[in-house]
Amino acid sequence: MSTGGRWLDADEQAAWRGWLDTYRLLLPVLDRQLQVAKVSFTEYEVLVCLSEATDQRLRMSQVADRTLATRSAITRTVDRLVVRSWVRRVRSIQDQRGAYAELTEAGAQALAGLAPGHVRAVRENLIDLLTPADLDALRRIGGRVRRRLAERDGWSLRTPAEIEPHDPDAADAADDPDAADDPDDPNAADDPDEPDAADDPDDPDEPDDPDEPDDPDEPDDPDDPDDPDAADQDR
Repeated sequence: MSTGGRWLDADEQAAWRGWLDTYRLLLPVLDRQLQVAKVSFTEYEVLVCLSEATDQRLRMSQVADRTLATRSAITRTVDRLVVRSWVRRVRSIQDQRGAYAELTEAGAQALAGLAPGHVRAVRENLIDLLTPADLDALRRIGGRVRRRLAERDGWSLRTPAEIEPHDPDAADAADDPDAADDPDDPNAADDPDEPDAADDPDDPDEPDDPDEPDDPDEPDDPDDPDDPDAADQDR
C-alpha cells in the first residue's frame, strides 16, 4: 500500500516513539506537581514569561505566542491569574485598544514559591537523566523543530536568544534583541481580548486528567501546533 511518502525505518520509528512517550509521560508529571498548589501548567508558563519580559509585562498576543496557546485560552488563563491578583491587565497609553498582562508583586512572590518544586521535578524526570551531550542534542533538535513549525503556523519564537548561534540551520536573530518585548510595538498582533470567531474546542489551558491517556482513535487536529500526534501521519 502506497502512503504517498516514505515510511519510517526502524531507527526513525524508535526515535519518534521515544520522543512521543517522553512528551506524554513528562507533561502530566509536571502538571500534577503544580496542581498541588492549584496552578495549571499554562498558568505557570504565563507567570514565567511575564517574569522574564521587559518591565514584566507583555502584550496579550505575545503571551499567547510564547506559551504556544490559543489567544482565547490565554485570555481565560490571564483572567484566572487576575482573580488571584498575580497578574494585572494594563492598557497602553499609546493604543487604548491594546491590552497587556503585567506580573504583580504577589505574582512574583507566588512564582518564587512555585519555581523550586517545578525545577526539581524537571531535573528529576529529565535533566539529570541526560549527559551534557544529550542536553546539547535536545536543545538543537528542539530549536530546529520549533523554528520549522513556528514559521509554518505563524507562531513567534520566544526570544532571539533561543536561536543557537552555532547551529547552521538557525535563522538569523532580529536586529533589535529587545523588539519581542516591546509592549508598544505597532506591528504587534491584534488584542486577543477581541472575541475569536470560535473558541478552540481543544483548549490546551483546560485542565486535563493527567492520568487519562490520549485516545488513539480520535482524529488529530492538523492545525493544532501543540498536538504531538499531528506528526504521526508521517509514519
